[in-house]
Amino acid sequence: ARTLFLRLSTSYALNEVEPVLKVAPSLDIKFASFGMDEYRIKCGILWASSLKLAGQTELALRVLERIRKSVNAISPALLGWILAETGDIHGIRGDLHRGLESLEQAASLLRNTRQLTGLAGVNLAIGFICRAQGLFSEAVRLFAPCVVDYERLGMGASVAYARLLIAETYLAMQLPREAEKEIMRALPILDEEGIVSDAIVALSILREAVRRQKLDPQMLRDIRERLRP
Repeated sequence: ARTLFLRLSTSYALNEVEPVLKVAPSLDIKFASFGMDEYRIKCGILWASSLKLAGQTELALRVLERIRKSVNAISPALLGWILAETGDIHGIRGDLHRGLESLEQAASLLRNTRQLTGLAGVNLAIGFICRAQGLFSEAVRLFAPCVVDYERLGMGASVAYARLLIAETYLAMQLPREAEKEIMRALPILDEEGIVSDAIVALSILREAVRRQKLDPQMLRDIRERLRP
């Protein structure tokens, strides 16, 4: 069961969520029958996150809620991850108040338990909510530390993702020069790590757009979505 869970985690890391959606329900039952609560929680988080990426946000929330009700003792670290996913999904569904409430609770738990990868993801999600409310400067202030955190953790793709987020936000603020600077910092990372090999043409067009000072926000979004942590 643990080996199968690791295989599903690898599929998720490669943005292949279909295997997770197919196998996670039966794996959840196995972990429950074996009394393996920690792995059941981790599997539930993976399952919910995959449902989120597949657009099944309501079902993802039900999975997370069921985990919280069915497992007697959840560690603060894992509870932080559950709340992080819950908050992100609420934000995606447009329930910004509930999303922000869950994300702030998650940030506190993840910070106290030194879950630095999760904490960076929470800050990104809070930044998304700020941006959705038109609070662009606040969003940039939340996105910027994530770049530093991901660099410290050696997560190149996530560094580029955060920089492209900042660039998008600068464009929304009518600051194209600042956006260009962030893109130019992200491009070497994408080249160095061979990221988004199926988007070479898009990256070339992006370089040319920066050169001509004619950035397209949709182009940035398309590339960024391929890097989503």
